[in-house]
Amino acid sequence: MKVTLDGYRKIQQYKELGLSKAKTAEKMKISRFAVARWWDRTEDEFAESSRTSFMYLDSYKEFFLEQIRTYPCIRSTNLYYKTEEAFPDFKCTRERFFIEFLKDILSAELDIRKQNALIKREKEAKLPSSRFVKTALNSGAVWQVEKLESLDWIEEDQNLIILGNCATGKTAFASHIGRKALEAGNRVAYTTLEDYLLTVRNKGRREPDRKRFQYYLSCSLIIIDEVMYTTLYQSSMLLNETRSIVLITNRELSSWQEAAEDKHLMQTLVARLTSNSQILRL
Repeated sequence: MKVTLDGYRKIQQYKELGLSKAKTAEKMKISRFAVARWWDRTEDEFAESSRTSFMYLDSYKEFFLEQIRTYPCIRSTNLYYKTEEAFPDFKCTRERFFIEFLKDILSAELDIRKQNALIKREKEAKLPSSRFVKTALNSGAVWQVEKLESLDWIEEDQNLIILGNCATGKTAFASHIGRKALEAGNRVAYTTLEDYLLTVRNKGRREPDRKRFQYYLSCSLIIIDEVMYTTLYQSSMLLNETRSIVLITNRELSSWQEAAEDKHLMQTLVARLTSNSQILRL
């Protein structure tokens, strides 16, 4: 087991308390060899040894990454032997290779893959680049915004209705939430209601619209901007899916029924919208 700096210091603490090497190893649940290795060495010696070990293996980092990318299912043992074949001067025990470096290199590769996946999701989401300024909100809105930033409502498949006049930051906040959802690993889509309806109408005729609609169905969060109550009924199919929807509008829900031709239908839609939704006024 690799001993960290904290582990080294704990070994020295147990030594000062009068514990034996065996008892220290038992308490720390590491091998006696690991304890004995650092028992009589200074912290500076520990730091230098760790630095030298990492720097030596770090010189082979690009080779390791290349092999992992080329052979995603490669075993660590095979990677070790490939390194020996490729570099005759490679001097490293298998234990040192596995314990001291391989975990770190795999972790770094996973971080790279996660970052690339995030970049891909960001491109697919098509979020506006609007900047959200929380400090411009009143204290009540700030409290609600911070609750929404936790994303718990997305986990519960709740919807969010953002109401407010023009230029009050509705789209900027929706984009802000969308980015947080992307960073949490969710798929997100942004669209205006007009563009969404065009996609729905053309999904059976145009390949780009079919793909975009399929992407909508795979999302955990869909943000629909420029919502007009007169065409809202055409997008109601989305409300039946297991996902969260953010609707952005500058009209109060109470005015939708008054202006609708089919008041009963609009009353039903508003009831469905608000039954499992939060409302944020900006």
